[in-house]
Amino acid sequence: MGNTAKIEKISFSRLNKTEFQTFIRDVFKRLPLAEDGSAPAIGLSKEFVDEFRAVVHRYSEAVRLSWSAPQTALLKVVDQERDKILTGFIARVMLTLQSPIEAERKAAQALALLLKGYRGAAYIPVMEESGAINTLSLHLRDEKYAPHVATLGMVAYQEELEKIERKYGRLVREREEYWKQIRAIGSATSIRKRLEELYEKVAVMAVAYNALYEKPEADDFISTVNYLIKRTRTDYKRRKKRQWKKKQKEGNADS
Repeated sequence: MGNTAKIEKISFSRLNKTEFQTFIRDVFKRLPLAEDGSAPAIGLSKEFVDEFRAVVHRYSEAVRLSWSAPQTALLKVVDQERDKILTGFIARVMLTLQSPIEAERKAAQALALLLKGYRGAAYIPVMEESGAINTLSLHLRDEKYAPHVATLGMVAYQEELEKIERKYGRLVREREEYWKQIRAIGSATSIRKRLEELYEKVAVMAVAYNALYEKPEADDFISTVNYLIKRTRTDYKRRKKRQWKKKQKEGNADS
Protein backbone atom coordinates (compact mmCIF):
# COMPACT_ATOMS: atom_id res chain seq x y z
CA MET A 1 0.00 0.00 0.00
CA GLY A 2 2.93 2.29 -0.57
CA ASN A 3 1.84 3.82 -3.86
CA THR A 4 0.24 7.20 -3.20
CA ALA A 5 -0.03 8.52 -6.79
CA LYS A 6 -2.99 10.86 -7.12
CA ILE A 7 -5.00 12.25 -9.98
CA GLU A 8 -4.93 16.03 -10.13
CA LYS A 9 -8.12 18.04 -9.83
CA ILE A 10 -9.71 19.51 -12.93
CA SER A 11 -12.48 22.12 -13.11
CA PHE A 12 -14.89 20.93 -15.76
CA SER A 13 -17.04 24.05 -15.43
CA ARG A 14 -14.31 26.10 -17.14
CA LEU A 15 -14.09 23.87 -20.19
CA ASN A 16 -16.07 24.46 -23.36
CA LYS A 17 -17.68 21.59 -25.25
CA THR A 18 -14.67 20.82 -27.40
CA GLU A 19 -12.20 20.84 -24.50
CA PHE A 20 -14.41 18.62 -22.35
CA GLN A 21 -15.19 16.25 -25.20
CA THR A 22 -11.52 15.83 -26.12
CA PHE A 23 -10.48 15.23 -22.50
CA ILE A 24 -13.18 12.71 -21.63
CA ARG A 25 -12.78 10.85 -24.93
CA ASP A 26 -9.02 10.52 -24.41
CA VAL A 27 -9.48 9.34 -20.81
CA PHE A 28 -11.77 6.58 -22.06
CA LYS A 29 -9.34 5.58 -24.80
CA ARG A 30 -6.59 5.09 -22.20
CA LEU A 31 -8.53 2.81 -19.87
CA PRO A 32 -6.40 -0.32 -19.25
CA LEU A 33 -8.93 -2.73 -20.73
CA ALA A 34 -8.76 -6.50 -20.41
CA GLU A 35 -9.85 -8.91 -23.15
CA ASP A 36 -13.36 -9.20 -21.68
CA GLY A 37 -13.86 -5.42 -21.91
CA SER A 38 -13.48 -4.68 -18.21
CA ALA A 39 -10.64 -2.72 -16.58
CA PRO A 40 -9.75 -4.82 -13.51
CA ALA A 41 -6.47 -3.01 -12.90
CA ILE A 42 -8.48 0.04 -11.83
CA GLY A 43 -11.56 -1.80 -10.55
CA LEU A 44 -13.98 -1.15 -13.41
CA SER A 45 -16.49 -3.78 -14.50
CA LYS A 46 -17.37 -4.49 -18.11
CA GLU A 47 -20.82 -3.02 -17.49
CA PHE A 48 -19.30 0.22 -16.27
CA VAL A 49 -16.90 0.44 -19.22
CA ASP A 50 -19.76 -0.25 -21.64
CA GLU A 51 -21.82 2.54 -20.11
CA PHE A 52 -18.85 4.91 -20.20
CA ARG A 53 -18.30 4.12 -23.90
CA ALA A 54 -22.00 4.60 -24.72
CA VAL A 55 -22.25 7.93 -22.90
CA VAL A 56 -19.06 9.23 -24.53
CA HIS A 57 -20.58 8.39 -27.91
CA ARG A 58 -23.91 10.01 -27.01
CA TYR A 59 -22.11 13.16 -25.91
CA SER A 60 -20.17 13.33 -29.18
CA GLU A 61 -23.44 13.06 -31.11
CA ALA A 62 -25.17 15.61 -28.89
CA VAL A 63 -22.33 18.11 -29.37
CA ARG A 64 -22.39 17.53 -33.12
CA LEU A 65 -26.11 18.19 -33.27
CA SER A 66 -26.41 20.82 -30.55
CA TRP A 67 -25.57 23.77 -32.77
CA SER A 68 -28.37 25.55 -34.63
CA ALA A 69 -30.05 23.38 -37.25
CA PRO A 70 -28.16 23.83 -40.55
CA GLN A 71 -31.48 24.11 -42.38
CA THR A 72 -32.48 27.31 -40.55
CA ALA A 73 -30.21 29.63 -42.55
CA LEU A 74 -31.21 27.93 -45.82
CA LEU A 75 -34.90 28.30 -44.96
CA LYS A 76 -34.44 32.04 -44.60
CA VAL A 77 -32.83 32.29 -48.03
CA VAL A 78 -35.48 30.10 -49.69
CA ASP A 79 -38.25 32.07 -48.00
CA GLN A 80 -36.87 35.28 -49.48
CA GLU A 81 -36.76 33.66 -52.91
CA ARG A 82 -40.36 32.48 -52.76
CA ASP A 83 -41.45 35.92 -51.52
CA LYS A 84 -39.96 37.46 -54.67
CA ILE A 85 -41.66 34.94 -56.93
CA LEU A 86 -45.04 35.27 -55.23
CA THR A 87 -45.02 39.07 -55.19
CA GLY A 88 -43.72 39.09 -58.77
CA PHE A 89 -46.53 36.81 -59.90
CA ILE A 90 -49.18 39.00 -58.27
CA ALA A 91 -47.60 42.23 -59.56
CA ARG A 92 -47.50 40.96 -63.14
CA VAL A 93 -51.18 40.03 -63.04
CA MET A 94 -52.09 43.46 -61.69
CA LEU A 95 -50.06 45.23 -64.37
CA THR A 96 -51.76 43.18 -67.07
CA LEU A 97 -55.13 44.59 -65.99
CA GLN A 98 -54.12 47.60 -68.10
CA SER A 99 -53.16 45.52 -71.15
CA PRO A 100 -54.51 46.80 -74.50
CA ILE A 101 -55.17 43.17 -75.48
CA GLU A 102 -58.66 42.15 -74.42
CA ALA A 103 -57.85 38.46 -73.86
CA GLU A 104 -55.02 39.40 -71.51
CA ARG A 105 -57.19 41.89 -69.62
CA LYS A 106 -59.93 39.32 -69.09
CA ALA A 107 -57.42 36.69 -67.95
CA ALA A 108 -55.85 39.20 -65.58
CA GLN A 109 -59.26 40.20 -64.22
CA ALA A 110 -60.13 36.59 -63.44
CA LEU A 111 -56.82 35.98 -61.74
CA ALA A 112 -56.93 39.31 -59.88
CA LEU A 113 -60.13 38.21 -58.16
CA LEU A 114 -58.42 35.01 -57.05
CA LEU A 115 -55.23 36.77 -55.98
CA LYS A 116 -57.09 39.35 -53.92
CA GLY A 117 -56.94 36.97 -50.97
CA TYR A 118 -53.21 36.39 -51.40
CA ARG A 119 -51.88 39.91 -51.57
CA GLY A 120 -49.57 40.36 -48.60
CA ALA A 121 -49.09 36.60 -48.23
CA ALA A 122 -45.33 37.10 -48.45
CA TYR A 123 -45.43 38.92 -45.12
CA ILE A 124 -47.43 36.48 -43.02
CA PRO A 125 -45.76 33.84 -40.76
CA VAL A 126 -43.72 31.44 -42.86
CA MET A 127 -45.78 28.32 -42.23
CA GLU A 128 -49.00 30.18 -42.98
CA GLU A 129 -47.35 31.38 -46.18
CA SER A 130 -46.64 27.77 -47.13
CA GLY A 131 -50.29 26.93 -46.67
CA ALA A 132 -51.32 29.94 -48.76
CA ILE A 133 -48.95 29.07 -51.61
CA ASN A 134 -50.04 25.43 -51.70
CA THR A 135 -53.69 26.49 -51.80
CA LEU A 136 -52.98 29.04 -54.53
CA SER A 137 -51.17 26.40 -56.59
CA LEU A 138 -54.21 24.15 -56.46
CA HIS A 139 -56.43 26.99 -57.66
CA LEU A 140 -54.05 27.93 -60.49
CA ARG A 141 -54.06 24.35 -61.76
CA ASP A 142 -57.86 24.16 -61.65
CA GLU A 143 -59.58 24.30 -65.04
CA LYS A 144 -61.22 27.55 -63.97
CA TYR A 145 -57.90 29.43 -63.76
CA ALA A 146 -55.29 27.37 -65.64
CA PRO A 147 -56.27 28.81 -69.08
CA HIS A 148 -55.86 32.37 -67.75
CA VAL A 149 -52.38 31.56 -66.46
CA ALA A 150 -51.48 30.22 -69.89
CA THR A 151 -52.96 33.26 -71.65
CA LEU A 152 -50.72 35.56 -69.65
CA GLY A 153 -47.70 33.35 -70.32
CA MET A 154 -47.19 32.84 -66.60
CA VAL A 155 -46.97 29.06 -66.41
CA ALA A 156 -43.23 29.37 -65.74
CA TYR A 157 -43.96 31.68 -62.77
CA GLN A 158 -46.44 29.17 -61.41
CA GLU A 159 -44.06 26.24 -61.81
CA GLU A 160 -41.19 28.15 -60.23
CA LEU A 161 -43.39 29.08 -57.26
CA GLU A 162 -44.37 25.44 -56.77
CA LYS A 163 -40.75 24.34 -57.12
CA ILE A 164 -39.48 26.78 -54.50
CA GLU A 165 -42.31 25.84 -52.14
CA ARG A 166 -41.42 22.15 -52.46
CA LYS A 167 -37.83 23.05 -51.59
CA TYR A 168 -39.00 25.00 -48.56
CA GLY A 169 -41.18 22.13 -47.39
CA ARG A 170 -38.31 19.65 -47.80
CA LEU A 171 -36.03 21.82 -45.65
CA VAL A 172 -38.71 22.10 -42.97
CA ARG A 173 -39.02 18.30 -42.84
CA GLU A 174 -35.24 17.90 -42.70
CA ARG A 175 -35.06 20.34 -39.80
CA GLU A 176 -37.79 18.46 -37.95
CA GLU A 177 -35.81 15.25 -38.39
CA TYR A 178 -32.68 17.04 -37.14
CA TRP A 179 -34.39 18.12 -33.91
CA LYS A 180 -35.92 14.66 -33.55
CA GLN A 181 -32.40 13.22 -33.47
CA ILE A 182 -31.40 15.69 -30.77
CA ARG A 183 -34.43 14.80 -28.64
CA ALA A 184 -33.64 11.09 -29.01
CA ILE A 185 -30.02 11.55 -27.91
CA GLY A 186 -30.75 13.95 -25.05
CA SER A 187 -29.27 17.34 -24.23
CA ALA A 188 -25.51 17.75 -24.24
CA THR A 189 -25.76 19.35 -20.78
CA SER A 190 -27.42 16.36 -19.12
CA ILE A 191 -25.11 13.88 -20.86
CA ARG A 192 -22.08 15.92 -19.83
CA LYS A 193 -23.21 15.81 -16.20
CA ARG A 194 -23.39 12.02 -16.37
CA LEU A 195 -19.92 11.86 -17.94
CA GLU A 196 -18.53 13.99 -15.13
CA GLU A 197 -20.01 11.50 -12.64
CA LEU A 198 -18.52 8.55 -14.52
CA TYR A 199 -15.13 10.23 -14.70
CA GLU A 200 -15.12 10.91 -10.96
CA LYS A 201 -15.74 7.23 -10.29
CA VAL A 202 -12.92 6.28 -12.69
CA ALA A 203 -10.53 8.67 -10.90
CA VAL A 204 -11.46 7.42 -7.42
CA MET A 205 -11.26 3.75 -8.38
CA ALA A 206 -7.94 4.16 -10.19
CA VAL A 207 -6.28 5.83 -7.18
CA ALA A 208 -7.78 3.35 -4.71
CA TYR A 209 -6.76 0.26 -6.70
CA ASN A 210 -3.32 1.69 -7.31
CA ALA A 211 -2.86 2.22 -3.58
CA LEU A 212 -4.16 -1.25 -2.69
CA TYR A 213 -2.62 -3.42 -5.38
CA GLU A 214 0.14 -1.29 -6.91
CA LYS A 215 -0.49 -2.54 -10.44
CA PRO A 216 1.66 -0.89 -13.12
CA GLU A 217 -1.40 -0.49 -15.37
CA ALA A 218 -3.08 1.63 -12.71
CA ASP A 219 0.04 3.72 -12.14
CA ASP A 220 0.43 4.29 -15.90
CA PHE A 221 -3.23 5.24 -16.20
CA ILE A 222 -2.95 7.80 -13.41
CA SER A 223 0.13 9.32 -15.02
CA THR A 224 -1.66 9.47 -18.36
CA VAL A 225 -4.75 11.14 -16.90
CA ASN A 226 -2.57 13.73 -15.17
CA TYR A 227 -0.90 14.43 -18.51
CA LEU A 228 -4.33 14.86 -20.15
CA ILE A 229 -5.35 17.24 -17.37
CA LYS A 230 -2.25 19.38 -17.90
CA ARG A 231 -2.82 19.39 -21.66
CA THR A 232 -6.44 20.41 -21.17
CA ARG A 233 -5.45 23.23 -18.82
CA THR A 234 -2.99 24.47 -21.43
CA ASP A 235 -5.68 24.38 -24.14
CA TYR A 236 -8.05 26.28 -21.86
CA LYS A 237 -5.44 28.97 -21.09
CA ARG A 238 -4.62 29.37 -24.78
CA ARG A 239 -8.30 29.81 -25.61
CA LYS A 240 -8.77 32.42 -22.88
CA LYS A 241 -5.65 34.23 -24.06
CA ARG A 242 -6.96 34.32 -27.65
CA GLN A 243 -10.29 35.65 -26.42
CA TRP A 244 -8.55 38.33 -24.37
CA LYS A 245 -6.41 39.41 -27.34
CA LYS A 246 -9.47 39.53 -29.57
CA LYS A 247 -11.34 41.63 -27.02
CA GLN A 248 -8.39 44.00 -26.71
CA LYS A 249 -8.14 44.32 -30.48
CA GLU A 250 -11.84 45.07 -30.80
CA GLY A 251 -11.58 47.60 -27.98
CA ASN A 252 -8.71 49.39 -29.70
CA ALA A 253 -10.64 49.43 -32.99
CA ASP A 254 -13.63 51.10 -31.30
CA SER A 255 -11.54 53.78 -29.57
